Amino acid sequence: MKRRIVLLTILLLVFSAMVVHADDAQENDDSLSGVVGVAAMYDSHFDLANEFPADTDGEDEFIYQLDAKLGLKFSWGSNSRLEFDVQELAYWPHFHTEKSWYVSNGNLYFGFFFGANSISMLDSVRYFVPSEKEEIDLFRNSFTMAGKHKFSNLWEGLLGYENIINLHFDSAGNDYSMNGGFVELRNTWTPLVYTYYSFDCLYYIGNNQMTDPEILSPPNDGYRYSGKAGFDALFGIRHYLQGSYTFQRDRGDYLRPAMIENANVVDNQTPPPPPDGHRPPPTPLEQVRGFEGEQASLEVDAEFNYAKHKATLLYSIRFNERFSASLYNEFIHKDFIPNGDMPPYFDGDRTDRLFLVSAWFTARTFGQLYAKTYYVLRANIASDDEDSVQEHIASVGLEYRF
Repeated sequence: MKRRIVLLTILLLVFSAMVVHADDAQENDDSLSGVVGVAAMYDSHFDLANEFPADTDGEDEFIYQLDAKLGLKFSWGSNSRLEFDVQELAYWPHFHTEKSWYVSNGNLYFGFFFGANSISMLDSVRYFVPSEKEEIDLFRNSFTMAGKHKFSNLWEGLLGYENIINLHFDSAGNDYSMNGGFVELRNTWTPLVYTYYSFDCLYYIGNNQMTDPEILSPPNDGYRYSGKAGFDALFGIRHYLQGSYTFQRDRGDYLRPAMIENANVVDNQTPPPPPDGHRPPPTPLEQVRGFEGEQASLEVDAEFNYAKHKATLLYSIRFNERFSASLYNEFIHKDFIPNGDMPPYFDGDRTDRLFLVSAWFTARTFGQLYAKTYYVLRANIASDDEDSVQEHIASVGLEYRF
């Protein structure tokens, strides 16, 4: 099934390329674009496949990657726009396991414009096929509806609603959904520089009634709110700088511990801790973050009951029509705060300090063929030394864009 999906995606991209080149002479706002890429990666701390014994800390691994992406933009007059894109990522480890895994992303956007104001809807889907299975294990859907109003030449505001659904088909106890709203103010200092300030609050409901005690499960219910301030600046044509700071607080209530015994939930019993007495194995949602994108962010949705500070800085430079480079830095300080009947391996306080430095370079070789290389250093300096980790990822590859 997975191989058929990958093959179909590639065929669609090849067919689309022929259509685009055939219609190059037509000038309009509609466009069809895509990317097909291959890459080879080295990872110094490979444990995504979850194949190593509990007393190992990950292994060096060499990984092959296939990336295929298709995008479509379509406009009706000057007041409406539709955008769609889908991406398939496939990974094949070489040394320690022959099991591959797959991640897919899709986005559907519709915007309706009233002069400088607008109403928009965005639906984003991703799914994860783990290394040991042929079927989808994680399905995540995020829907956002927002209205934008321009107050003056300097200020505009955004008000919206957001819904997030996470489904784990083999472990329903890890399912949870979120609903909430957000507001954002944006200050445009010049056409090339703006700052923004946003606040959001989400209420979530979990289903942890049938959860393996060794796997992290979401609370029965809770809320998550965050405030964010950031800026975007373009200097001339070649330099781009982006930065942000976010504070986020998550508080969930575990009404009682949940465990599996003879396929039934047992009341008034406390689930045993994981065999090593520390953090549980990664959930599928944690695994998805593995190698996706050059930034390789350490952000994880499937963690609860914490206070988080996050700072990011991205700098990009375009040397000329052929060469460009970027540098991304990320720091996350996350304090986990016990609350209610939490699983026993989270009874004590824990602090994670997550560092990430990512650099990548792109060169246009000839035609629409690009060479790309990137390096990632990411680390967790945790309050518990056994949770600390340092990882190096390096990649080199080719991609064809149309």
